[in-house]
Formats: sequence, structure tokens, C-alpha cells
Amino acid sequence: MAVEAVFLRDRFKAKEAKSVTGEDEKGVQQDDVKLRGYVSRGKLEAIKRVVEKLGGDTSWIDAIPKRLSEIDIQIAELEKQISELKEEKEFLISFLSRL
Repeated sequence: MAVEAVFLRDRFKAKEAKSVTGEDEKGVQQDDVKLRGYVSRGKLEAIKRVVEKLGGDTSWIDAIPKRLSEIDIQIAELEKQISELKEEKEFLISFLSRL
């Protein structure tokens, strides 16, 4: 769990630095860390309490729900775009078959 917390903190700090400086993100490469989907709000608060007790910065933890929301919005937009492209592809294939 501590490894996941470090991974997430580094990822959000890199993302934040990218948005501030406009630089390309090289990303955090951690092959041994596998994220398991959404973390419950209670578990997130527990992680935050542990980090605070250890004297760490918790601003990156507060950014997690917002980032999850942003990702969900991006996924929805991409799914819509994929759907539109599939429709266009089907139209073009049917058009070609009529020639």
C-alpha cells in the first residue's frame, strides 16, 4: 500500500508539473505496481491520515477524486469519438461496396 501511495503521489506531482511548465511527462515507470481501480473514499481518508501522521504532504491525495472525474470525462469523450468514427467507417465501407 505504501508503494502505491508513493506511485500515486509521484504521478500527480508529475502531472501537475507538466500542466504548470507545459513540458512532456515522461511518466513514472513502476512495472511492479498495479493499480486496482477506484479506491473507496474511506480508504482514501485512511491513507491521508497515515500520511499526515508521518508528517507528509497530503495535497496529492486530495487531487485523486478530481483526477478520477477528469479521467471519466475523457473516457466518455473518447468513447463518443470512437462511436462516431465507427459510424463513418461503416458508411465508407458501404459506399465503396456500391461502387
